[in-house]
Amino acid sequence: MKKTLLIVIIAILMTSMVGCSENVIEGSSNIILSQDFGDKQIYDQKLDFTKNTTVMELMQSNLDVKIENEFVDSINGIKSEYSEEKKLGWFYYINGNLAQVGPENYYLNSGDDVLWDYHTWENEIYISSIIGSYPKNFTNGYDGKKLKTELVYSEEYEKDTDNLYNYLKNNGVEDLVKKDIKNGYDDDEKINTILISTWSELSKIDNIREIYNDKKGELFFKVDNGVKGLDCCKNVVKEFDKAAVIASLPKGYSTLSNIWIVTGNDENMIKKALNILYENPEKIKGKFAAIVTDKEVLNIPVSR
Repeated sequence: MKKTLLIVIIAILMTSMVGCSENVIEGSSNIILSQDFGDKQIYDQKLDFTKNTTVMELMQSNLDVKIENEFVDSINGIKSEYSEEKKLGWFYYINGNLAQVGPENYYLNSGDDVLWDYHTWENEIYISSIIGSYPKNFTNGYDGKKLKTELVYSEEYEKDTDNLYNYLKNNGVEDLVKKDIKNGYDDDEKINTILISTWSELSKIDNIREIYNDKKGELFFKVDNGVKGLDCCKNVVKEFDKAAVIASLPKGYSTLSNIWIVTGNDENMIKKALNILYENPEKIKGKFAAIVTDKEVLNIPVSR
């Protein structure tokens, strides 16, 4: 009898331990909700999760999420629209990259930033790489895959590049190199690239210039006599005499590597943008891209 009772007690304890292990916190994730390509942030919380938790599970346990036809139809009452006049929906990004799978199939890694943005997709507007999860783009990567990163710079930005190098190293980017822009950048799609120079220099790079001139490209600024901020349809909304730009472009679609550009028409403004990256990254949190001026850090595309 005593032996039987002991076996029962052990079984209960083992079952209890299994149940506890399933509820052990595996990590945390920062969830951001925004509208109009990062222009307006409406939710920003760090949430804990257990092992094998998907984005959808974390969302549904903390937010009001409605599903229709296997797609996220609304979050916290903000509903997708599809008509001849309007095409609005929710898109989500993991550490700055547009997710490659549905939220029910992406299993969270500790430290992942998840940004959901509600915006138009008329005129085939798709933005697949954003700066608003920095430095997670480089320190965490997509699905836990950390890529090598190169900093490619003009000599006048060497000191600031050194500071940026140290910041990224201290935050967990292990495979990191610096290169003079005169030697070009590595087109290997398994490497992230950060290009640092004036626009007159970066615009000489063929693929950067092609995306810049593409009406459906992912760059929402213009540089001529000044720096102009564009809306999602590439219309000029804001103009500045002197400014810098921080923007991100997809480099390798299969590897989810990116090209970041830190550029502009004024050396001091470019240095100010670099200073944000290694001293005040919170200033670009949640933004899709940014124009940096003396007075503000403006999200781009600019809201219409």
